[in-house]
Amino acid sequence: MPKTVDDWEQQVVTVAGAFSFVQTVLTTDKNPAALKMRLTLGPEFFVQVYVNVVTGTQNFVLVLGHQRLYGRDCAGGAWHRHPKSDPDAHDSSVEGAKPITVEEFLTEVQELVEEMDL
Repeated sequence: MPKTVDDWEQQVVTVAGAFSFVQTVLTTDKNPAALKMRLTLGPEFFVQVYVNVVTGTQNFVLVLGHQRLYGRDCAGGAWHRHPKSDPDAHDSSVEGAKPITVEEFLTEVQELVEEMDL
């Protein structure tokens, strides 16, 4: 797992480049503790990646318009999922609480995009 914000930024750019549905990668906020990036999939359609290397917080979210469609979060060392069936819910089941990498999240996004025909 990356240790610094720069390491995270480099990893996200590299991983995103392996997914043909990612059109652009933009760093929207960066400081020594935290990083926020936007991976554009289409108009008003993107993945947001937020990482805080001090607190260990990680947030990966798929957004269409101004609505979360799906997400995975880790705060305080505990992971949960925002399922596509109810993106505002917190799924802490065994599957929902599974730690996930950016690459694994983008693989899930790819499956969702195909399944939902987006």
